[in-house]
Amino acid sequence: MKSVLIRAYGSNDQVEFAEVARPVPEAGEILIKVDAAGVNPIDWKIRGGAGQRMGMTLPIRL
Repeated sequence: MKSVLIRAYGSNDQVEFAEVARPVPEAGEILIKVDAAGVNPIDWKIRGGAGQRMGMTLPIRL
């Protein structure tokens, strides 16, 4: 499936579009298909370094 990855904090150059393995839902979970998604201000704030201050570990998958 398609995904957006942040492998390092910083500029827009740190955003990577990648194919990743489709997750397998566990008991009590479902998998939904998403046709389109937007970028939320928190997404670019995380890319800019807020993720590091929040204790997120890289890479981050959006």
